[in-house]
Amino acid sequence: MGRIRSTPIKRTGIKLFSTNKDLFKGDFESNKKLIDSLVETRSKKLRNVLAGYVTHLVKKSKRKPRRRKEPEQQFDRRRDRMPRRRSY
Repeated sequence: MGRIRSTPIKRTGIKLFSTNKDLFKGDFESNKKLIDSLVETRSKKLRNVLAGYVTHLVKKSKRKPRRRKEPEQQFDRRRDRMPRRRSY
């Protein structure tokens, strides 16, 4: 399980990523320096958490989207796995 990030971290990270998509890379160190120049943070830890979240968003945007199954397919799969009742 991963670490849970607070809402202000997520909100700021998404805002930074959406406005500067072309500047951020999949590398934490470069994102850390970029965030240091874009945002004035209170502490190093806050800057690092933001950089980590933005790095996560960059990597997530490069992945393929998940394919969801249709509800009928899920129902059919469940029905096939259910044991059949015997009538006596």
